[in-house]
Amino acid sequence: MKKLLLVILALAALITFAACSTTEPSTETTINDEDAVTATQQNSTDTLATERLSEPYAELMMSGHYYIESKLYVAGMEVPTTIAVDGNNSDTIGNAFGYQSRTLILDGIMYSFDEANMTYTATPAAENADPSTTYNYTNMQYSSSGSSTIAGLENIDTNTYKYEEYVCTIDTNDTQITVPIRFYMNDEDLYAIAINTLGIETVLLITTMSEDIPEGMLQMPEGYTEVADTSQQSAN
Repeated sequence: MKKLLLVILALAALITFAACSTTEPSTETTINDEDAVTATQQNSTDTLATERLSEPYAELMMSGHYYIESKLYVAGMEVPTTIAVDGNNSDTIGNAFGYQSRTLILDGIMYSFDEANMTYTATPAAENADPSTTYNYTNMQYSSSGSSTIAGLENIDTNTYKYEEYVCTIDTNDTQITVPIRFYMNDEDLYAIAINTLGIETVLLITTMSEDIPEGMLQMPEGYTEVADTSQQSAN
């Protein structure tokens, strides 16, 4: 059960929320003072007309720096999960089956912690994911909106929620694959984030999402001893 929990956390860290984009921010634009006033007035009007409730949360994901407390649902399993992301570094803590496990990706190394035995393994993060796949959240774009039940939660919540959908891309060796990301809203509050990756639904019921990452996350904890990764040895 502990190994299964580690696999789930690794998937969450490597596939769902570790923003791996290398895209640079947009370039600067220079305009004169008169144009600036006109543009500001027009932008203000446009923003009010097209404002989306999900926009602050989408911008957090695009920034590559955020913190989430949630219940993660994947493959019919529920795992209370805490996630912190800062660029290519991520920290994912999950609780299930009576165990707490932690997966920390730091400077290209994935550390998997065994809280009960105070040990950890360390492997290159690229060995735990398809090296030809790169998620690009900085270029995530709004796609559509609507109302629906949440796929993956059919046995838990059959209510219908309004959603706002964005898309990002996976760059593979041969092509680009579009990945839809839905932000489900409960009135004006973010209720869930659903990501469909090649037919696999990953859903987070959101408790907290912010830019404030608690102290101690994204850092190596003290008091742990490194051990060999026996799963890699058995695979060989």
